[in-house]
Amino acid sequence: MTVACVPVDNKGFTLLEILIAMVILSFGLLALGGMQVSGIKGNAGAMGLTEAAVIGTNKIEQLLALPYDDPELSDTDNDGTNQDGDDNGTDDDGDGFGLDDVPGGADHSETIGRYDVYWNVAVDEPMENTLRIRVFVQWLDFGNPRQVVFDIVKVSI
Repeated sequence: MTVACVPVDNKGFTLLEILIAMVILSFGLLALGGMQVSGIKGNAGAMGLTEAAVIGTNKIEQLLALPYDDPELSDTDNDGTNQDGDDNGTDDDGDGFGLDDVPGGADHSETIGRYDVYWNVAVDEPMENTLRIRVFVQWLDFGNPRQVVFDIVKVSI
């Protein structure tokens, strides 16, 4: 009886090769997971910015629809009224016509959901019979304060 020797064909993977492939695959999947988290945060930030812009433009539309002498359009602390005595376009007191007073010193404020809306008014600025209005929309985005600012001029007709 003769025994034939059949050559053994070792074309499979070794355990070490499989482990190395698993490590490489794991790093790739971890990177994809990190990109997903970044994408979710970016989308949430964009949503917050979009909502703030919509709230700000809605507030501007509401303010523009009010009569010129409405209490919502008053300079409650008079820090933006009669501040440009020499008519050169800059506030004589140097405080920007009181338009940057937020949140504590704003002329008016309200809260809409997670957004705080403030607006300041400067009477007769940039010229007589006009109101310069600055609207701020502020919110927290993942613990970081964010803000959108709008400037408008309303004319007494």
